[in-house]
Amino acid sequence: SIGLPIAGAETVSPAAAAAARKPVGESAPTVASSAASAPATSSVADVAATAVGHGKELPSELSARILTSDVRILIFLLRYVESVGLGSVPVFINGGYVRDLLLGKEPDDLDLSVCLRNCPEDVTVAGLLERLPAYAAENPDLGVVEVKLATILSNESKDKQLDTFKAHFTDDAGKKTEVDVMPTIGEETYGEDNRIPIRDQRGTAEEDALRRDLTIGALLLRVALGDGGGLRYELFDFYGGVEDIRLGILRS
Repeated sequence: SIGLPIAGAETVSPAAAAAARKPVGESAPTVASSAASAPATSSVADVAATAVGHGKELPSELSARILTSDVRILIFLLRYVESVGLGSVPVFINGGYVRDLLLGKEPDDLDLSVCLRNCPEDVTVAGLLERLPAYAAENPDLGVVEVKLATILSNESKDKQLDTFKAHFTDDAGKKTEVDVMPTIGEETYGEDNRIPIRDQRGTAEEDALRRDLTIGALLLRVALGDGGGLRYELFDFYGGVEDIRLGILRS
């Protein structure tokens, strides 16, 4: 792996960088509430005393930065998944969105991963979510008034054998949000006469995180419905991304 300093951060010695490289294991979901706003200075460094890390609740100082429109979409999606009998299926926010939350920035570019590992083979991301427009029309009380599917199994995704979709959500405040959803990806294999990988689309969260380029991009945030109509957030940090943010380094 390669460690590079993040702009504006102190250079870290190889020994200090190596100390940040300890993978960690999974644990049970924990709970955090979502608020309307947060101080602009909230960051992983500011809330270090609250033990931000793998398997721990996302502190309210950070979860409060999740946009109200994104919270509305997440609740809508989780209610839908619950309505089709798959309420226990893990749903994760991934990539730069989680990184930006921990850096105290306002996140954007909502990307989601759905873990179908324990689902029947006929349950797919595309198959589930192609029914979202009708669900939105039938449940306007959830705050999402329209869903337009931009992509279900695009040509690129078909070539890569990915079960993915892209959609535009419009909430009752008129806010439009584009969301990409795909399964958690596991091992990739190749046939003798084919350079296109066959991807295990029933991978674990840890396997999906492993395929990311950088540790700070391998962070996942599991989202689940909580009490009182809110959301529960659990941070998954399998490869030391939180510590790398604290140290100010980029590591592959």
